[in-house]
Amino acid sequence: MEQESSGSPERPARSVARSPGRDVLAHRLRTLVYDGSSTLPSLLEAVDAARAELQTAESIGTLFVRIDYMGMAAELFTWDDIVNLYATLTRSARALMGVHLRKVDLPADLGLAEEGFAVLLSRPRDHEALTATDVARVAQRYTREIRSIFCDSLPADLADRVAVHVGGGLVSRPLANQTVVETVIAGLGEAYEDALAKEDAHLAQLAADVKSAVGSGKLDAVYQPIVELGDKGVVGFDVGLAPIAEVSLRGGDAFFDVARRSGLGGPTYRAYHRQAVLGAEGVLSDHEWLLVRIGAADLISSTAIEISQVFAERSTGGSGRLSPANVVLLVDAADIAEAFPSCMVGFRLAADMGFKLGVDVRMSGPLPLDHVRGLAPDMLRMGGRIVRGITDDPDMFEVASLLTRFAHRHGISSLAAECGTTAQVDRLGGIDVDWVQGPLIADYAGAPIRPMFPVL
Repeated sequence: MEQESSGSPERPARSVARSPGRDVLAHRLRTLVYDGSSTLPSLLEAVDAARAELQTAESIGTLFVRIDYMGMAAELFTWDDIVNLYATLTRSARALMGVHLRKVDLPADLGLAEEGFAVLLSRPRDHEALTATDVARVAQRYTREIRSIFCDSLPADLADRVAVHVGGGLVSRPLANQTVVETVIAGLGEAYEDALAKEDAHLAQLAADVKSAVGSGKLDAVYQPIVELGDKGVVGFDVGLAPIAEVSLRGGDAFFDVARRSGLGGPTYRAYHRQAVLGAEGVLSDHEWLLVRIGAADLISSTAIEISQVFAERSTGGSGRLSPANVVLLVDAADIAEAFPSCMVGFRLAADMGFKLGVDVRMSGPLPLDHVRGLAPDMLRMGGRIVRGITDDPDMFEVASLLTRFAHRHGISSLAAECGTTAQVDRLGGIDVDWVQGPLIADYAGAPIRPMFPVL
């Protein structure tokens, strides 16, 4: 193992012994049934390797490699992408042996694909035992290498939404009343907690960037036209977020995700909605509307009231005057499933205030159709893998057809987003989708701009 400059690394201020996270991991490991499908050694093989190593060493190290997804990364991944992601992790685990770790070090499959995998670190040749400093240095190198592998092997929009966190721990030689299995699990628990702490620190840094961007007024709205498939006329504009140079997040979905996870959803949505309305003021026709995103929990406190206040403050006169009827509040179906049935009240109050309501359907989240029916939205929006696969994946075509029929049966309009080809639009027209949007129609722009027709 490499030796680097001395100095104690900063370790997370967590009590591993009392950590519920470690207890959960330990329970999983004790009840693990290894299925033999991984090319990495199993936990049992890792324990045997640790037993042999601890006969000559006072302690060895553990790494826990954990990945985190930002925003709609899960929606961007196909099943093959997910399989390839973990296959890439497995290949990297083996490839790094003898390069940044010693050849005798052992990557181990824990059967926890969504969590990550572990690596047992043997002691340096010239040391009796590993130290926390040694393990922390290896964890840093391992993090850099896996991030580099992801950047080389994944599309940019996916790689930028995947974060890698490698935690480190120590496995000490068992005491008289301990077994090797118990000490290995304790070391893995420490590494797991360290990985979680690094994930928390990463999220805290991103949250600080989001808070700074919101507080300094750096959120700018961008607009993409939505057109009717029948007469190709513009019916509204989808409102997104312009890229922010100071925030290392790709896509508005990742920005909102970090805001929600860090408790900044309310102020972030309020700033975004204010920019959305002000940027379209005096531009929209009476019948056109803005499609804006919102969390189910913030539907009233951070959205409807805020937008209504903006309307009250501004008055452009004539047909350019905006009202709640010019706004569609779009809520993610997964968010609805988590907030149901309390979000029912928010939906009804927003509708009573004059706002239109939309549900964003994603393949990566649940969609209880009876819940959607009970909410009685004005719009059902589908995109992502559903629209991308509609021309060559019969299953995605069936899903799109089902959703469109369901929407029409209950008087709900249907919108297909992220349309990039005429073939996609043709298939959507064949199942009577009402509206479409996407790069085929027009890119996002800093103001509502109606494309030159015909666009389809």
